[in-house]
Amino acid sequence: MGHPLKISFQVVLIAIVLVVLPPTPWQLSAADEPDPILKPLLDVGKPVSLTDLETDPVPVEQNAAEVLETLADAIKLFDNRLARASQDAESDEEFDAALVLTSRLLSERYPDLVPALRGAAKRKIYRAGHDSSLPPQEWMASVMNELGPIRTVARILNGHAKMSLADQDTDAAALDAIALMQWSEHVAKQPCLISFLVSTVLLDNAMELAADCLYQEKLSDSVRGQLIEAVKNNSFRKSFAGSVDSERAFGISSINALRAQGVPMPGELAAYLKLISDFDQIAGRPFGFAKEPPETESLFARSVWPALTGGLAALRRSQAKSNAVLILAAWQDAGANHDTQIDALPVANSIKLDPFDGSTMKLLWDEKGVSIYSVGENLIDDQGSLMERVDIGISP
Repeated sequence: MGHPLKISFQVVLIAIVLVVLPPTPWQLSAADEPDPILKPLLDVGKPVSLTDLETDPVPVEQNAAEVLETLADAIKLFDNRLARASQDAESDEEFDAALVLTSRLLSERYPDLVPALRGAAKRKIYRAGHDSSLPPQEWMASVMNELGPIRTVARILNGHAKMSLADQDTDAAALDAIALMQWSEHVAKQPCLISFLVSTVLLDNAMELAADCLYQEKLSDSVRGQLIEAVKNNSFRKSFAGSVDSERAFGISSINALRAQGVPMPGELAAYLKLISDFDQIAGRPFGFAKEPPETESLFARSVWPALTGGLAALRRSQAKSNAVLILAAWQDAGANHDTQIDALPVANSIKLDPFDGSTMKLLWDEKGVSIYSVGENLIDDQGSLMERVDIGISP
């Protein structure tokens, strides 16, 4: 299994379709009437253009992005040091060793770095700002560029957490996991599915750290309570819906750009909107995911299906891991009895639900301890096979 924060953004970008066009004036002018087919979306306040995705300015003291600007030198140094330390790593264990070593060196040089990143994560808003007057492909490039520093922020927090766990400072590691969850939420609120996919990488890593902290059973009551509350309060389902809305606005703008170039697009907008609507029906269910694209003659509509299904699968994986962490906490609170089953635990049914097939999440006990997992995308119980990412969950 590839290390979750070592994975290149290229892996994430496989699911994203970029419309490559030469720069061109493409936005509708104020005098233009919107396409009548967009009226149902406009009536319910959905965005239908990049302009609709613009946000109001926020005070500097509330914007987490401003903190990253002040920490840019330390963040860049960490990235460079880690790249050198891990260049010969051939396994997850070797990469983690390089990550912890880099974290120790940076903690000595910048002792205030991690506290500053934790504090920034608590800010209400992360708002980088994107110029909606850009052509769609340039606008998307700006969105992706803004995600780069956050990948390093995640590595910094992950490395500090692993260092803290090695030093038996479980509370510090849990606080880093909480900060990672908060950064994940900031990223998930950025435009388009690329942002949501990156947010799930952060969130999955945070859940693994949370599980490691719980398995050690050395957390203070206060920090343990904060950790569990942070997992409970994650709003990734709402964030995913917002990502699909903004992805649709990007697609509409891309079709408008093609039309502005004189490319014939008969029926493409209607087909695209229908595909998104059909997908919304699938994504709105409490479990399950989508594989086969619906029938459509639209090349543009078919091209976005992998991005949509990739986003939904990532959502289900994040749900499975967060459910597993909450079940582990409840199982420990109930006495960590080997005979206790998930159905007997005092947690909501939505937590017990396997987000992939709608069955009950699985609990497996062996000599290493208890594993809690979902059947994953193959919909088969592979007896907690987590290393190959066949089943999705947590283990000691």
